[in-house]
Amino acid sequence: MPNDKENPTNSKSTKPVPTKKAIGAGWDALDKKHTAPRPWNIGLRGSLGREDKKESQSSYQLIPLSKIHTDPHQPRRVFNQVTISSLAQSISDPDVGLIEPIVVRPISPPGHYQLIAGERRFRACQSLKHETIKSVILDVTDIQAYKISIIENLNRENLNPIEKAVAFKELLNKNIFKNQTEMATELCVTRTSLVKSLRLLERLSAEAIGTYFTHADYITEGHLHAVMRAPHTDQKAIIKKVKAENWSVQQLRDYVTSTYFSTTRSNTVGIKEKRHNWFDLEIHVRPKITKSEIQELLKTLKGTIDKLKKLEKEKEEQSS
Repeated sequence: MPNDKENPTNSKSTKPVPTKKAIGAGWDALDKKHTAPRPWNIGLRGSLGREDKKESQSSYQLIPLSKIHTDPHQPRRVFNQVTISSLAQSISDPDVGLIEPIVVRPISPPGHYQLIAGERRFRACQSLKHETIKSVILDVTDIQAYKISIIENLNRENLNPIEKAVAFKELLNKNIFKNQTEMATELCVTRTSLVKSLRLLERLSAEAIGTYFTHADYITEGHLHAVMRAPHTDQKAIIKKVKAENWSVQQLRDYVTSTYFSTTRSNTVGIKEKRHNWFDLEIHVRPKITKSEIQELLKTLKGTIDKLKKLEKEKEEQSS
C-alpha cells in the first residue's frame, strides 16, 4: 500500500490555505512601524489637469509661518478648535511631527505665499509657535488654486454640507465648467450629490444657514434636507429644536411632514402613508383611475386615431 507521501491526494497538506485579502487597512494599520504614512498629495495629483508635474514641485520646503497668508476664499468656513488642538498635540510629538506638508502658491510681495490646502495643519503649527512649516509650492492661477482647495477638502471629507454647496456655487459662478455634469466629473462627485447640495442654498433661509453653522456638530446633511421643506420663517427654530431634543433625521422628517403636510392634496393619495417613500425624492402620486374610466379613455383615443387615418386617406385621394 503506497504511503501518504506517494499519494498526495490522501495526505493532509501542512501548507496554509491562501485566503482572500480583505479590503481596507485591517489590523496591520495599528502597527505604525510597518504602516506607511498617508500620502500628503492625495487629491492634488491631476487636479490641475496636468499629470506631468515636475518632481521639484512635489518636494517640500520650510517656509516661515509669518510669510504664509490664508485664502479669504477658502471653501471651509468652520474650524473645530478641539480637532486643531488634537492635531497640534500630534505634531508636537517628536516621533510623529507634521507628516503631510501644506500646499501654497507664491503671491506678491516676493517671498510671500498664499495657503491653498492644509489650513488646519497651518493653524496647529501656529498654536505651537513654530517658526517654519513644511510646504509644497505650486505656481497656479486663482481658479486652479480654488479647484485644488475644493478637491482636497472633498477627498478628506472636511467640508460640511453648506460649505460644500457654497464652494459648488462659486465654481459655477466662475464659469470654469460648461455644465453641472462636467463639474461633477471633474470634482469626482455624482451629479445627484451636486444638485442636492445646491438645492440647500436655494431652499434654506439665511437665518437658518447661520444657525446651522452655530450647531454644525449636531446637524447632518439629512437634517438640512428635511428642514428645507419647512417655511423659511420656521427653519431657524426647527434647527434649534433638533439640537435641543437630539432628533434623528427620521424624527425630523416626521415632524415636518405632520406639521406642514398633514392634509391630503388633490394630486396625491395617502400622503401620510406614503411620506417615507417620497419625502426625499418628492414623488407625487397620481389620482386613482377606475377601470371604466380607463376603458372610456381608450375608446376616445381609438376614435381620434380612426379620424386621423380617415383624414389622411381623403388627402391622398384628393392629391391623386
